[in-house]
Amino acid sequence: MPEPITRIIARARRRLQGMYLWRRVIAVVGIVATFGALLLGIARRVIMPWAEPAVIVAVIGAVLVVFAWTLIRPPSRRRIALEVDQRLGGRDQISTAVELSERERRSAIENRQISRAASWAEARSLDGFGKLLPGWRVIALSVLAVGAAIALAVPASPADAALEDRQEIEEILDAQAVILEEAAEEAATEDIAERLREAAEELREAGSLDDAERLLGDTRQELQELEDPAALPLKTALAGMERKLDKEPLGAGDTAQEQLQSLRDQAGELTDAERQQAAQQLSDLADGLEGSAGDLGDALQEAADQLEAGGDAAAAIDGALSELSDALQRIAASGDLADARATVRQVQGDVADAADRIGDGQGDGQGQGQGQGQGQGQGQGQGQGQGQGQGQGQGQGGNVTGGNVSGGGGNNQGGVTGGVGQGDFPDPTGEGDQDPARDPAQSTVFDPVGADRGDENRVDFDPSDPTGAIQGTTSGQGTENVPLVPYQDRFAEYQQQALDALDRIAIPGNLQSVVRDYFIELGQ
Repeated sequence: MPEPITRIIARARRRLQGMYLWRRVIAVVGIVATFGALLLGIARRVIMPWAEPAVIVAVIGAVLVVFAWTLIRPPSRRRIALEVDQRLGGRDQISTAVELSERERRSAIENRQISRAASWAEARSLDGFGKLLPGWRVIALSVLAVGAAIALAVPASPADAALEDRQEIEEILDAQAVILEEAAEEAATEDIAERLREAAEELREAGSLDDAERLLGDTRQELQELEDPAALPLKTALAGMERKLDKEPLGAGDTAQEQLQSLRDQAGELTDAERQQAAQQLSDLADGLEGSAGDLGDALQEAADQLEAGGDAAAAIDGALSELSDALQRIAASGDLADARATVRQVQGDVADAADRIGDGQGDGQGQGQGQGQGQGQGQGQGQGQGQGQGQGQGQGGNVTGGNVSGGGGNNQGGVTGGVGQGDFPDPTGEGDQDPARDPAQSTVFDPVGADRGDENRVDFDPSDPTGAIQGTTSGQGTENVPLVPYQDRFAEYQQQALDALDRIAIPGNLQSVVRDYFIELGQ
């Protein structure tokens, strides 16, 4: 094949490959970006964490496929010859010359045709062969599609915020589930361990923090059902028994078990007087256990009878030791169960705090208080006298509730109207919505700080008296401040105090359930 024809075909091949490559890339990017924009638009309303990566991968993949296809499948020589004839007006000269050049034998006429085609190719350039880029409309549509996809992908969307919240929730639940799993590994019984492991699994699968909180409430209730109702009375009874033995020991040792073992070992060596004294002590201990640790009390009474009668006291004391060991095991199991409940309660509280933080961003606007003439502070009457009593902020008028009111010869008039306090509450020693300082031992959830134990604080008013003058006096400390703070702000503290008290003191099981259910319902 003549050199001019070979040269023009080679140049045309490079031009065609460039044209094919750019036009295909721009078209494919536009198509993928269009579908990507649709997907990203949906992802702004529906959580699709894979949407943006999928669009990026699709665009990159499409471009790579186009590059590979264009390089692997270049146009053939005949196709290039046809393109040259069509685009440069060759009237099939180049394509005919290529076809004739492939023949082994050619006639003189065919050789002249090839020569004319070579002469024509020698005088031609690729000007007008075609532009590398497609038309501006195709470019504009592709740019528009890409811009739309970027506009939908870059700004934060509600779905993005929901996804972030969901990821944070999953991290919180996973961390709390780990706490439950660690507690399960340390649990003394398999029943408790199994329930804690189930709770951890349910926590990870919870759809929301509210669901997790409810599941934890159910777990606490189930753990409560595992509790031995006699364990707390038994613990109280044994504590009393230990106190008695501290004052009047039965034998050597610091604990009741050690002293009973010492008494058993020395039973055969006791004098009659010592046997009678030990029998009386055991009988007293048995009387103290009646109604709360009956089996142990019966065993102690049997040991006392054997000592008094000179019988086989050692065997009877062994029976008492066996009953005492069983009682201690029941108390230990109850303690392990209480620890498990405390762990679940702590996890439930952490989940509730996280729900408040994520759900409504508590903290903004917190610290605003509102009162109506109540609290420890100063109140000034509007009229003929001044009243110094308990009030929040400044009141206008009388009817100050609680405290001693003195004036210079007049009645406070009108109703006390408190202002709206904003920001942090003042120190308890000054004005504001705070309870006065008090011995913590006298301030529990069962005995609020409102007044001393047994005090009745009441001030009666005469509805017919338009002046609103005080018609009675108060006894004790008077009606203390009622905190005007949303109960949610202090609910966790009160709940913790109540549940700790349940774990610490002996309360009948039915009353424990009432208190627990009360706080669980409030927490929901």
